[in-house]
Amino acid sequence: MSIERLRRKDGKSVYVVRWYESGRGSRRRKRTFDRRRDAELFEASLRRARQLGQLASEVIGSNATLEEFLVEWWDTYAVTHLRPNTLAGYTTLLDRWIVLYLGRKRLRKITRETIDGYCAQLRLDGAGVPTVNRALGLLQGVFHRAVEWRRLAWNPVLGTRRLSHSRATTIDARTPEVVEAVRRQLDQRNAALVSVLAYEGLRPGEAYTLTWGDVLDDRGRARKRVMVRTALSDGEVTTPKSARAREPELFTPVARELVALHLAQGRPPTDALVFPDAAGGHLRRQNWRRRVWIPALERAAVPYFRSYDLRHTCATLLLYEGRTLNEVAEHLGHSDPGFTARTYAHVMRDASRRRRVPIAQAIRTARAAAARRPRVDPSTEKRPSEESRFEKKSLQIPRADGETRTPDPIITSDVLYQLSYVGGGAQSNPAQDSIWK
Repeated sequence: MSIERLRRKDGKSVYVVRWYESGRGSRRRKRTFDRRRDAELFEASLRRARQLGQLASEVIGSNATLEEFLVEWWDTYAVTHLRPNTLAGYTTLLDRWIVLYLGRKRLRKITRETIDGYCAQLRLDGAGVPTVNRALGLLQGVFHRAVEWRRLAWNPVLGTRRLSHSRATTIDARTPEVVEAVRRQLDQRNAALVSVLAYEGLRPGEAYTLTWGDVLDDRGRARKRVMVRTALSDGEVTTPKSARAREPELFTPVARELVALHLAQGRPPTDALVFPDAAGGHLRRQNWRRRVWIPALERAAVPYFRSYDLRHTCATLLLYEGRTLNEVAEHLGHSDPGFTARTYAHVMRDASRRRRVPIAQAIRTARAAAARRPRVDPSTEKRPSEESRFEKKSLQIPRADGETRTPDPIITSDVLYQLSYVGGGAQSNPAQDSIWK
C-alpha cells in the first residue's frame, strides 16, 4: 500500500493510492485523488478495514455486476417485502429498461455521470418521461440496499433530479348522476359496491375484502368509519397499497344502503364478506368487470371507464365540501398529500370559488333526481337532436337575477352546478328547494 505523486500533462499534480485486494499475489488496485490529504485519509481507511477484518467492498465498492446484485436483491428483499402487482411491474422495468443498459457494469463503476448518461440514452431509445423516472426510483431503492448491505459506500442515484413531467389530461371524475345511472342497472349488492367505490373512495381490492364487521357493529348498526385493513392483490389478501390501515368516514347515504343490504341478506356474521362471489369467496376483478361492470355501463349508455376511477368522484366531492388536503389524502389512503395535490389541483382551484356542498347532500340529491327518471332501454331510446338537447339543458339550470351564467367546464354535474351557485340575493325557487331537502 503506497501513495505516489504524479504530474499530469496539464501540469496538475495528483496522488495515487495503490494496494492489493487481498495481499500480494492478488489483483492490484489504485485510486487517484487531487489532494494529498484525501489520499492519506483513504489509505488510512484501507488500513483500518484490513486490521479490523472488514470486507474491502465497504470502502472500495463491490466487485459484483449490477445484474448479479439485482438477483440477490430480488431473492432477499423484493419477494419478501413487495406486493405481487409491484413485482410484476418491476419485472418489465428491469428486463427492458435497466438490465440491458446497466446490467454488466460493476457496482463500484456506476457513478452519477453513469446515471446521467443512462437517462439520456433511455430518452434517445424512445422511453417516456414516466418510464425514466420509474427506472430511477427503482434503481435508487436497489442502490440503497447496496449501501445498507455494505456493498457500496454511497448511492449514486440519490439526489438525481427526476425529469419534469406534466399530466397530459386531468383526472376525469364521474358526476353523481353518472354513478347513479350505473347503479340503477345493478342489483342491490353490486349497487352497494359501486356506492362504496364512488362515495367512500375505496380501491376495488380494498372493497373486495371488506367484512360486515368493518362497516357494522355487533348490533348491526353502521359504524361512523369504515375499517380498511386489508386488500386483495393478485388473488392474495394483503395490506392496503399504502401498507397501513385507515378508517375513512362512512357517509350516511352509504351507511343506510349497507344496513339495508345486511338485512336483505339475512344478517350475515361479522366475519362474512360484504361483497362475496357466488361461492362466498373474494370477487375476482376481471370476472366482475366482464360480467357486471361492463354490461351495466352499456345498459346505462355510459362510455367505458374503469371501476377504479370511481375514487375520483369521492375525492372531488370531498374537495367541494371544503375538506382540507390532508383530510382528503387520509380518506383516500394516500401516504403523500403532495400526490393528492398534484392529482386534483384543477378541482381544488375550482372548489375555492364555489359554494360548499356536503357530500351526503350531493349523494341524496343525485339519487332523488335519478329516482324521478324513468328506466329506459338505451338500445330503443331515440336520441334527441343537438338543438333540442341543449334547449333541455338550459331549462334545467335556472338563472338568478336575470343574469346569464356561462356553463362551467369543470362542474359537468347538473346537481353540483345548481348547488355550487351562490346567488347575490336571488329569490328562492320552491321547486328547486324541494330537491335539496
